[in-house]
Parts: sequence; structure tokens; C-alpha cells
Amino acid sequence: MRALAAEVEAALRLSWIGPVARVAEAQRQATADFQLGALNVEVYCPQEHVAERRVVEALLASEIQRATGPVKIAIVRSSPTTGSGRSVGKDGLVVRDPRNQARTFPANKLIDRILSDKKRAGAQLCAGELNLLWLDLKHGLGLTAIDCIPLRSAVAKGMCFVGSHGVWHAFYGRIGDPLFVERTVLDFPGPRHAYPQQRHGWFREMPKASCAILSVLDGIILLSNPWAAVPLDAATTESLMTLSEVRPEFCWFDELAPTLVMRVEAERSRISSLASRGSSKTVDEPT
Repeated sequence: MRALAAEVEAALRLSWIGPVARVAEAQRQATADFQLGALNVEVYCPQEHVAERRVVEALLASEIQRATGPVKIAIVRSSPTTGSGRSVGKDGLVVRDPRNQARTFPANKLIDRILSDKKRAGAQLCAGELNLLWLDLKHGLGLTAIDCIPLRSAVAKGMCFVGSHGVWHAFYGRIGDPLFVERTVLDFPGPRHAYPQQRHGWFREMPKASCAILSVLDGIILLSNPWAAVPLDAATTESLMTLSEVRPEFCWFDELAPTLVMRVEAERSRISSLASRGSSKTVDEPT
């Protein structure tokens, strides 16, 4: 149902700028879901971690059963986008896999979830044509626009914490780029914990992808591929930027691909500089 909702939303939003037609799968070998003029549109809606959802259901049931009083309240901690290494055993009890690194290296796990191996292969993208990936991060994962920036921070208890969510890196990052451990503190000198990105950003490996649109809870975000074989032209970019609820401050695009590459590389350099100050301690993720 969530995947269907993503397709319906994509078609309705894109119809704002032109007629959208569903592509019949038998027409050609590589088929996207929709066509908007010369633009092929592939829709993907990654889902929350199945095992984690079952864990939450089991824990909530257990907490409700133990609760007393006329109003029963249960609170559990969940990691729906990455999982937590927990699962529900045959006896109904929640067990944790001590080898699982999901909570230690969450950004890499998120990158794997939002761009599955099948989507990374780009089998549904047509070579030599304009291709758009509509990535729904709303219905399945509940992400917001702020989750899609390269680096985010929050001030709490008089300290500033930073972290890398991984969405931006999934498209523009490189293997080995530092990803900040959640709640890394910049206020004090000393090692800043980071771990290396395990996969290149999808745009770097998929020249068939002209761009991506991220549908999130509080709007949509356009990400342009500066390494595309068929890049977005100015007219198509302008049309996409008129879509309802587009968030321009979170978008990454430029009429000149080299300029966008410079912006991407400058952002990577900025993050690497922050990670390297104070003798950054890099934690290697097991392969």
C-alpha cells in the first residue's frame, strides 16, 4: 500500500507540470513507471526495517501487558530506518545479535536501505534518455527535509551535537568519506568519532540517472546528477522546481554541471575538515 501511495503521489505532483503517462512494461526492455514528456520517472518507496517493526510490536505488547491502572501506556525505542540488530525469537522474546553494527554505523545502513542493490543497478533506467528517480522517504521511513542535508546539528544542554544521517551521502559521497557518529560533540578538543562511508554515492556510479526527487514529510527535494550522461536541461530543472511543496534550500542543482561538482566537493571537504580537527578518531566498520 505504501508503494502504491508513493506512485500515486508522484503521478499527481508531476501532473502539475505536464501530462503523466504510465509506461507499459512490455513496450521495451528497460521501463520506468511513468513518462512526463521526455522524462522517464522511476518510483521507489523503501520500507521500514521489517524485523525492527516486529520487535516494536512485541515490546509494546509486553509493556502493555505489564502496565497497571485504567490507562495503559507503553514506550519503546525503535530504529525503523536502520534496524537495531534485534529480532523476535520463536518463543516471542526479543533477542539481540551482538555482531550487528546497525546502531554503531547507522548512516551506512540507511544508505543501503534507501537505495537497494536492485535500484542501484539502474535496470529500469533507459540509457541515453532523461531519467528521474522519485524516491519516497515519507510513507515508508518517515524522513523529513532536515534528514537530507549533508550534516546536521542540534544544541542541547549547552552543547552542540552533530551527526551524519546519510541521505545526501547516498547520492554524492565517496567511499571513505567520514560519517559522524550520532551525537558527536564539537565543543571540546580531542578525537571526533567518525566512520568511513562504505559505498560511493549513487550518482557517481549511475550516469543513466539524471536526477532524483526525494519526497519527505515536509516537502520534496530535487537532487541533480552532475555526472549524468544526459543531464537535466535548464527548462526541465525550472519545471521541476515549480512542483508543489518543493524546498529550494535543500535542493542541489545547477545549470552548469562543473559548478555543482565544485559545490559537492566543497561540502565533502568541509565535512572532512570538521572530522579531522582534534585528531579525529575513525572507527572502521566491519565488512
